[in-house]
Amino acid sequence: MTIRRGATGWSIRVMVGGQAFRDFVKGHENYAEAEAIELDAIAAMKRGLSPKHGKVKDNKTVLTLQYAFDENWSQNWQNQSIGYQKKIIQYWTAIKSYFIEEMGIRTLEQIDTKAIDGYIKALRDSGNKAKTVNNKILCLSSMLRLMFERGHLKAVPIIHWVKVKNNSRPRYFSAIEEQEILKMADDFPFHTPNTNELIKDFIITLADTGMRPWSEAKALNLNWIVRNNRGERIIRIPRDVTKTDTERELPITPRLEKILHRHTSHGVTEGLVFRDLDYKWHCQRFWNELVRPTKGWGELEVWYCFRHTFATRLCEYDVNLKVVQSLLGHSCITQTARYAKTTDVAKQNAMNALHEGRQNALNAMVL
Repeated sequence: MTIRRGATGWSIRVMVGGQAFRDFVKGHENYAEAEAIELDAIAAMKRGLSPKHGKVKDNKTVLTLQYAFDENWSQNWQNQSIGYQKKIIQYWTAIKSYFIEEMGIRTLEQIDTKAIDGYIKALRDSGNKAKTVNNKILCLSSMLRLMFERGHLKAVPIIHWVKVKNNSRPRYFSAIEEQEILKMADDFPFHTPNTNELIKDFIITLADTGMRPWSEAKALNLNWIVRNNRGERIIRIPRDVTKTDTERELPITPRLEKILHRHTSHGVTEGLVFRDLDYKWHCQRFWNELVRPTKGWGELEVWYCFRHTFATRLCEYDVNLKVVQSLLGHSCITQTARYAKTTDVAKQNAMNALHEGRQNALNAMVL
């Protein structure tokens, strides 16, 4: 590690683990600042980071976007789920594409409120929904706030968050609608009849487990089928697949048992159940080309509604909300309450209970 006096200031050079870091502080009176930069670079490089100061502005270094990203996220992922890592990479790619590649912004100090508003507009113009836009802004906001707390920025720009009209999907399917969708699965002109069968199996799996369609149900592996302490066959979803990073167990309904038995009938105990089911060419085509036009449905009716359907039906059958929460894998019961909708049957049952309760009370008074 070396700090050398130059003609107009201090030259800094640090070598750690084969990595080289160089910087320059203008002004001989700013030796303390040069020393602080040197120590900060050493500490960062020992943590495996790649500091990229390398520029001088107003007698101080400018923190690059890439450095902020590395410090914020790259070295902390060992404590996070795989799904979280993928999302952060996705959000960082959006940040880099707009600010660095399109706008030519390379330092955090250049990001102001106007630049962020332009980023939001670009995200919305490219088809991102309000919730997704806010998630991508949150990634940028976290970087800016951490660097502000560490003294790298004078202030955090104002962020105009996008208003989310409805953060939950209000739709659930009735038992009749589910049967109609299953019937349509037989009618769609796939290239192989096996695909029609897989679509039906997928629908039943969603309706009978409440699994998240694309991160859990689509990843259903035969080795998830195990026996619990009572010797009953269950589906044990591993923690690295769940959104809450917590393993959960699901009992198997009789009709789902038939599906799983068919896939394991030849002694196969491992492998993806829906390996041959493609999201775009099978699931989305079936939904967009047949289900939606036939039913006259719009944006609210999506595959994910089967998860809401699962929760709603359980509540309609008077299943305790804590049990529903456990089956869905929610960390907060208020989230479960948003999934479980009030059906006409449930409301009628409530009124029947009210009537019967009142009559029982009157009869007791007469006696």
